[in-house]
Amino acid sequence: MYAILFLNIISLATALWLKSHLQPLYTLEPSTLATLNRVIEIIILAVLITIGLIVRSSMLLAEQRTHEQKEQTREQKEKFYRLTEKLKAYLPHQLVEKLISDESTTGPDYRRKRLTIFFSDVQGFTKWTDRLEPDDVRELLNHYLTEMSHIADKWAARSINLSATAYDILRRSRTHKR
Repeated sequence: MYAILFLNIISLATALWLKSHLQPLYTLEPSTLATLNRVIEIIILAVLITIGLIVRSSMLLAEQRTHEQKEQTREQKEKFYRLTEKLKAYLPHQLVEKLISDESTTGPDYRRKRLTIFFSDVQGFTKWTDRLEPDDVRELLNHYLTEMSHIADKWAARSINLSATAYDILRRSRTHKR
């Protein structure tokens, strides 16, 4: 496209040179002069159209690059969100949020701390499962585990053991109560 623009500019310069240099030396007939003027107009129009095409293609290229960058940013945000959600399945939500917002790169803190451990168990679970339909057992377990997860989230705790009938939660205590 730039080659076309270059050729058009050369043609325009040649035509303008011919018009300015030939007229004093020779008297051009009005029809020849009109033809020369028309050729110059056509060349000028071709140069302007070529410039317009170059500008338009540059704008389209810029739009395409912007769209690609936005798409990459969107994909990175989706990956980050999925990773965050996966982390929240294994760590307390508050801890994940703190890790995301905290700019420091310090490692784990291995000092001695007070802990609260919560043990929960569904008593009579085996007897219940013998009497209930499988869908009812699944619904009961989903409800139980959801509620236990809410408790763990509320207290910024971490699930350390999860089985069908037990849910153990570990939490660092802020104060020690007896």
